[in-house]
Amino acid sequence: MRLVWNESLRTGIHDIDLQHQELIEIINELEAVNEENQAAADIDKGIARLFAYVFFHFETEETIIRSRIEGTPHADRHAQEHLQFVGHLEAFKKLSAERQRQALVPLLDYLKHWLLAHVMGTDQELARSIDPGQGNAPPSA
Repeated sequence: MRLVWNESLRTGIHDIDLQHQELIEIINELEAVNEENQAAADIDKGIARLFAYVFFHFETEETIIRSRIEGTPHADRHAQEHLQFVGHLEAFKKLSAERQRQALVPLLDYLKHWLLAHVMGTDQELARSIDPGQGNAPPSA
């Protein structure tokens, strides 16, 4: 199932929202590569693009965190979530081409679920930490 950007994913931080849309597109493209049973080189290319964009995106978020809410419990939790995500990608990259092919569907499922949960939870909480009027989810009690 392809991910589709919708307003429930909006954080209200323009650059972050645009980057989330791009991450969704990259994940969808990687899923298409798998469905079309393309060569291992195409999987490698898709994973490399995902990896590069994830690091770019996480750096954007972490720059915002450092400038606005560094040292808070949210900042620490947010950074930990990023590390866990990168760990999953790094473990996948270490697999052989054959094992990557076998592990791609579970990786795609993980990516989609993680991204939705992270955006709708942690990233929207980040937006509310910066500006209480931002994000779509109600403020946590």
